[in-house]
Amino acid sequence: MQTQSAFTPWWGDFSLDIGDTMHWHFGALELSLQRLRSEWQVRSRTIAGLPEEGRQVSMNPEASPLSHYSRLERCICHSSSRHFRLLPVLADRAVVTRPSTPVHLPRGEKVTLYVSSPLWIRAVVCATAEWSLEMPVIVPSDTWFGASTYDGELCYAARTGARLYLDDIAPRAHRALTQVSIHNKGDDTLLLERLKLPVPFLSLYATENGVLWTESLSIVREQDMSTATLQIQRSPPDTVGAVMLISPARVHMEKGIFVRALNAMFG
Repeated sequence: MQTQSAFTPWWGDFSLDIGDTMHWHFGALELSLQRLRSEWQVRSRTIAGLPEEGRQVSMNPEASPLSHYSRLERCICHSSSRHFRLLPVLADRAVVTRPSTPVHLPRGEKVTLYVSSPLWIRAVVCATAEWSLEMPVIVPSDTWFGASTYDGELCYAARTGARLYLDDIAPRAHRALTQVSIHNKGDDTLLLERLKLPVPFLSLYATENGVLWTESLSIVREQDMSTATLQIQRSPPDTVGAVMLISPARVHMEKGIFVRALNAMFG
């Protein structure tokens, strides 16, 4: 089994007394939850210009004064419960990941890549669980993915190293990893410049070391060269060891299989 650096899980169930506040740093995102007598106040702000290697997750750090937060959301409850839940979730749109360098896959070849995608934070603060707040750890840019302005969909854009080996990955507590296996059955070389990850159809899991993973993906470029089949596996790769489900998929698929035009999957 391949192991990765351990993280202390920052998600789960927490509790606050009336008047108390908890703070988190999720990379460039600062988050504050305050419990009042009949409401919860959720404050956040984004630190501009923080480099990727400086984006770590910590709970109850030295926090900014509440007046320094740029966003405030309030949830009014007749009697606020002292319990709340914080969860990592995947994006609400597909994520178009672009390898830092193009990848060429000759005919008949197979490759397994490891890519990452950004996380959202979901705060559930009302006892009825009817209200929750979501915000991205890193605000991704929008991108259009499709053959034309009429045929396609609005997605999020992300960069990835598209590593071949798990040992080459430096996992981050604010990103999720996905194993993608690609088999080129076509008659020519497949150029991988962009890959659309169906993130709303994926669940989020945590390893015993606190690393976050999605289910593995298997993509086959068919022999007719115009279509590709994508299958969502049942879990992350076996090599990461035991996992626990943290957040189910936003959209449920009965069979977990897509058949799409080639350019609708690889751009």
